[in-house]
Amino acid sequence: MSENEIPKLIETLRLALQMAEKEEDGEVLSFLIQQAIGEAISEARRRGQAVTPKPTAGMQ
Repeated sequence: MSENEIPKLIETLRLALQMAEKEEDGEVLSFLIQQAIGEAISEARRRGQAVTPKPTAGMQ
């Protein structure tokens, strides 16, 4: 992944999380998306990229 793709991926995952949280049975999906966001943030940090971990309603 290039440097600008990781922040785009994180933002896309955050939008997906917001959508999943609105679903009636979206708990498992929300959890998996949260895990993916965490991994993407970790990868960005490993590469020395600054990523602001924006909290969303379901993330703690």
